[in-house]
Formats: sequence, structure tokens, C-alpha cells
Amino acid sequence: MPKLLKGGEKSLNNRTLEEALLKSLTTAAGQIGDFIPPDMADEFIAYIRDLSFCRQLFRTWPMASKTRDIPKILSGMSVWYESSEIVEAKPTDFATGTITLTAKKFLAQVMASMEIYEDSKFSVDSIIVDDFANAVAEAEELAMLVGDPDHTATASTPDSATEGNWYTKDPRLIFEGLLFLAQSSSAAAPVNASGSAFTEAMIANTLYRLGKYGRNFKNTVLFVDPFNALQLMQRDTFKTLDKYGPGATIFTGEIGKLWGQITTISAPFLTEGNGIVTHKGNPIIGDRRLIKIKDEEVIASDAKRTVVSERFDFTVEYVDAICWLRNLPTANIAS
Repeated sequence: MPKLLKGGEKSLNNRTLEEALLKSLTTAAGQIGDFIPPDMADEFIAYIRDLSFCRQLFRTWPMASKTRDIPKILSGMSVWYESSEIVEAKPTDFATGTITLTAKKFLAQVMASMEIYEDSKFSVDSIIVDDFANAVAEAEELAMLVGDPDHTATASTPDSATEGNWYTKDPRLIFEGLLFLAQSSSAAAPVNASGSAFTEAMIANTLYRLGKYGRNFKNTVLFVDPFNALQLMQRDTFKTLDKYGPGATIFTGEIGKLWGQITTISAPFLTEGNGIVTHKGNPIIGDRRLIKIKDEEVIASDAKRTVVSERFDFTVEYVDAICWLRNLPTANIAS
């Protein structure tokens, strides 16, 4: 993946971006032009990737059309003992299925007065792009963790929404997230903590229930709400980031490794009291339209409108490779 910035910088507000923005289409009144040139879409996604553990951990498949089918093995080869010579091998069935990715859209816009652009000492364009990157990363992470397309969503505005009744355009409605899938009947049997203190034994139980998907600890990842992540960090068996060796791969949100092997992510959007364990290679992101950002001058209100959109999908290869850790303790903070 191409690097967005030179010298390891993390901000989009630099000369590299400024020069790229100047190459974008100049817009006259009422015309729409590319805020980020089309050839920068990959680099914008690279920046979003730095902000989100989802795009660092999960597999990504490009989508050449609205849908894409990915093959998966349903039943594979079996090996048998044969005591005789020159005997035909016992046949076994080999069956495959498909995972279908269907592109869905995220869309957002912001309108700023021309005075902001004229009077600011800083590049407002760069600030807006930086804000979009953070917003997209957060929306993706929220949807991939706790997305629920079946949730009640009849609230007409974000301000009128509640946890029981979401806004009709809530980003969590886009697809089924990991928690939704972990709670399904096809997933591994959940582990119920019953409000007890978070222990390593609970994690061991989830690995047992994952069966073959939980055998390789180094390929296993634990997502846990921030409160319980802090509890886990106090365990002697937990290896925090400061004890990692040089050159270790560290993901956004990673707080350390349990038993020195299981990657542990503090997931801020995960509902408190919940944890999810799965294989790193199980979740899949399908990218149809990486990122499109366009702007236009709105003459009637003397403002500039900027719109960002992306089309993508999210799923898992095997639902039974996810285990839900439920009813973990919650924070008891006096008001």
C-alpha cells in the first residue's frame, strides 16, 4: 500500500497534501469538482487505516462491481489410515461455498462559509479532510463492531434517537457487525461471565469453544470494552506494549497481548460488558469505492459544500469462528 506521508508524519495538514489539493479540479459557481483527486483515494484510505484497527487487522478485498463472490471451503479432505498395500484411498467429499460482498454506501457532507476560508490562518481544506478521515474511520469501526441492520430505527433526527430507537440513517444499520454475528445461533457457544471479575479462565473458555479456530493463539484477537481492557492490563499474564520487543507489529487500539500471544484491542465502540474473540483472518472488508470527496461553491449562501462517500461491505468467513464473552463487569462510577 502506498505511503501517504513522508518521514512517518501522521497529519494530512502538510505540504504533500497541499500540493495534491492544488492539482484537484478548480470549481466555479455551481460546479462540482474533486476535493481529493481520484488518484489519491488509495492514499486517503491508507491514512484512515492508520486511525482504525479494523483496516489494519482485517482482510480487504477489492470489488470490481457492486457484488463480489469469494469462495470458501465448507468441507475438506479427510485422511485415513490404510493397513493394506495397493488399496484405493477412501474418497471424501470436498465442498465449497461462497461469501457474497455487496457494496453499501456511507455518505456525509459539511458546509462552511467562505469567510472561514478567507480569514483562517490555516488551511481549512486540510482541516476538513483530516476531520473526514477521523469521521470515516470511526463510522467504519462502529459499524464493524456493533452494526445491527435489524435494530429499531425510526428516529427522524440524530438528537431524537435513543439506544432503543436509532436514527434512520445510523451508520450501525449498514451491515452486521462482529457483536451481532457473535450473538447469532451460528456462532460458537457464548461464555457468560455473570458479572464476575474478568479472568484469563474466561478467555481460555472462549478458545476452547472456538475449537480449531482458537488453536493458534498468535492469530487470535480479543476485542473488549475499555473498562475491562483496563482490568485485564493489571494481570501478571498480560504483556503490555512497553514490554514488546523492537520491530513488533502494533495495531491501533492494541493494549498488549494475553499470555504474550493473543492480540488484545480496547474497542471504544463495543458495548460495555462485552468481549469478542475471533481469528484475525476471519473478518473481511470489501472495497468498491474507496473514497470520493467533492466540493462545490454554494452561491446563494456564500459557502462551500464538501461531500464524502465510500462504498464497501463487511462480513466474516466463518460465523462459528467468533465467540461472544458476555456479562463482563461494568464500571460503577458514582455520579
